[in-house]
Amino acid sequence: MRCEDLLADTGTLTVHQKLYYRASDRYSWSLMASNTTVCNDDTVSDPSDGWVQCRTENSGLHPVMVSGVHSLCWAGTRYDYLQTSSALLVTNAGRRYAGANAKMNENVYCKGR
Repeated sequence: MRCEDLLADTGTLTVHQKLYYRASDRYSWSLMASNTTVCNDDTVSDPSDGWVQCRTENSGLHPVMVSGVHSLCWAGTRYDYLQTSSALLVTNAGRRYAGANAKMNENVYCKGR
């Protein structure tokens, strides 16, 4: 998440993400994994709270937080993937910023290890 305004102070950012998959012979999406990450002054750069990188000091367009969700796949399979993400940032002064995004990748081959 990137903020387009210079924030006056820090706050709490909550990001909800879901990862869906679709086999080549299906038309509907199935939920594969989900993740909710909360970042505030107590969880800055704390890896035990999920895959998270928080920035307590913000200068304009700099990232406030990076968060992700992932899941294991079966080696040798091909799937379509859809990831959705929504975020809400509430500053300590009470200002609210919200955003959402989705991305899709088709025919992804799982290499495995």
